[in-house]
Amino acid sequence: MRSLAPSALILLIAAAVAPERPSAEARAPRLALIIDDFGYSHGATAKAFLELDVDLTISVLPGEAYSRRLAKEIRAAGKELLLHLPMEPLEYPEKDPGPRAVFVGQTDEEVRSCVRQALGSFEGLDGVNNHMGSRAMQDERIVRIVLEEVKGRGLLFLDSKTVSGRVARTISREIGATCLENDLFWDTGYDAPEEIRDKLDRLAETARRRGYAIGIGHPRAVTLEALQEKIPEWQESGIRLVSITELAGGSAGGARAKIAPTPEETEDAAIPMR
Repeated sequence: MRSLAPSALILLIAAAVAPERPSAEARAPRLALIIDDFGYSHGATAKAFLELDVDLTISVLPGEAYSRRLAKEIRAAGKELLLHLPMEPLEYPEKDPGPRAVFVGQTDEEVRSCVRQALGSFEGLDGVNNHMGSRAMQDERIVRIVLEEVKGRGLLFLDSKTVSGRVARTISREIGATCLENDLFWDTGYDAPEEIRDKLDRLAETARRRGYAIGIGHPRAVTLEALQEKIPEWQESGIRLVSITELAGGSAGGARAKIAPTPEETEDAAIPMR
């Protein structure tokens, strides 16, 4: 049998040890969209979000009229489920965060009790994000307790970025919790349809530039309409809609915090969402 020439042998060895190139799907820009504030209503719009044949993450408020029912339907629909943890805003008491809220005046034990009660509201949680919280999310003691409770259950925390700052991100790295950050609120109660579409375009551009983006919307008819319009565009252009845990990399762990954007990459907080 003829022996291989040295050059051919080198090529064979190189092919054997060369790392496998990521698939086109793995290289595609990823976009994780969260729909906040589920629990107030069980109307057609909320149901329509669950019927969208894409990966969405739905965040449900504890203690509202339809919270438990919707949480079960979200899981049945194959969507990921977050606890939308009410936290004190700067404007309190003019703005009330709602039942089971965390306040900066609470003792450590009271904060833990609130968080645990809220976490116990639903089965099958994938993570937690803050509802309001522009005051509480600036308080290191409060944020540390919240993150400890979230980490202790193997869940991720999504900082909704209702206020600027790095408190959650810094503490998550100290304690090994998983913390991601919202890039943009892509709808508010005042946005016209074209404004929502423009914000979704901004998120898509961030995903193309950075490889991923995270955005938060709300269960409104105008939001649903804009999303239904954009989904085919994104699919055509190669942007992948993914769940928050897929974006974060699977099961909870400190390594997932590595994808959190730098302060320079994070969009300004949406003040109406505080």
